[in-house]
Amino acid sequence: MQWLITGCSSGFGLSLARAVLRHPNQHVIATSRNPSSSPEAVAEITSHSNGTWATLDVSSPNLESQLSTILDQYGPIDVLINNAGFGVGGVLEDMPLDLMRSQYETNFFGPMRLMKAVIPGMRQAGRGTIVNISSSVFWDPHASVSMYASSKWALEGVSEALAEEVASFGIRVLIAQPGAMRTSFVDPEKVSKGLRPLPDAYKGTMADYVLQAIVGSHGVQSIDPEAAAGVVVEEVLRPSVMKDGEGKEVGRVLRLQLGKDCVGSMHAKMGKLALEGGVVEEKALSCNYET
Repeated sequence: MQWLITGCSSGFGLSLARAVLRHPNQHVIATSRNPSSSPEAVAEITSHSNGTWATLDVSSPNLESQLSTILDQYGPIDVLINNAGFGVGGVLEDMPLDLMRSQYETNFFGPMRLMKAVIPGMRQAGRGTIVNISSSVFWDPHASVSMYASSKWALEGVSEALAEEVASFGIRVLIAQPGAMRTSFVDPEKVSKGLRPLPDAYKGTMADYVLQAIVGSHGVQSIDPEAAAGVVVEEVLRPSVMKDGEGKEVGRVLRLQLGKDCVGSMHAKMGKLALEGGVVEEKALSCNYET
């Protein structure tokens, strides 16, 4: 199969490319916005007989043209992994609109444009897999990361609906939800462009605490990106199947949690939602016409 992965210059994207190449008969097209800025990563992937590298900027007006060049050179894509992304931090009232839009151009609209471009080929082939890299913030969005969290919520919403749209064509959609991985994602030098200084009114609040915790976690995150990448690739190659109480297959999993913190956040959120639902159920049901 042929894989296309975005955002491979470092971090999880590079780990994903490595994980694909550990499997026989898998070809990977690793991509990044500016390959010349990561020569070691490019050399590592292209030194493999099944590894290539291409320029692909998911926030560029020329994204579709860049993808078309890749498809002309290498042929159709069997697996698309939308990994490229970045995070902005700061409180909503002080967040510039241009920074909000930039967050969505990369984290949301880039994946949308790529999926629109590859789905026709997958549909005609009768097979394909789309993996959208989300985040554990889907389960536990914190103060000061509202823009990043909302971009991932938007991606998850589209992914869940899209999974139903394309299932009959043999196309699978998978959402991967990594927790805090030990990559450069929250490196203070790297994220400084996306961090807004807190207004004085927010000093000492939960937003302040969260921002400090995020930056302070660099280098001590609990998740091994190489192990997490291996889990994602394994899930694509050998999908997990859900079964009902009678042992009958009811479908493949949609969401793949990566890491103990993500699993914990998922269980905590499901418990909270069940509690909230029970509290407001009577009010909710009172909205219907009487029958």
